Amino acid sequence: MHYLYEGVKNLIESDITAAEIGRQTKTAEGTIRQIRLGLREIEGIRYKTLVKLYGYYNQVLLENLEGDTNKMYLNEIDKIKKMKSYEKNYSNLNNVNKNIWLSISMLLDELEVESDEDKERLLLLRKFNDLLISES
Repeated sequence: MHYLYEGVKNLIESDITAAEIGRQTKTAEGTIRQIRLGLREIEGIRYKTLVKLYGYYNQVLLENLEGDTNKMYLNEIDKIKKMKSYEKNYSNLNNVNKNIWLSISMLLDELEVESDEDKERLLLLRKFNDLLISES
């Protein structure tokens, strides 16, 4: 029985107007207002009214839960869309990097180096260039 009182107390303390609670539960608005003002105790209302109010409280909870679930679902859909956008951007960036790599590779191929020191520098430049297309 305690859970009934707690549920009705939560309903009474909610932002739902007394008129709306009354309309939905066929309970007198005055009863709701009196409880809100502290002029009447929840324990003093009839059991039948208590059950109606508790039923409406559960209905409101369920509607809020469904709304929250829908919001969570829509948020997850947005995350997936953003992920796909990131994947596309990543793919585009990879294509740009491949083009840059190819251009630099062609330029490096045209260089003629004779000294061992220059050959080492050229090898180092090729390694740096290869970073553009490495997967990790």
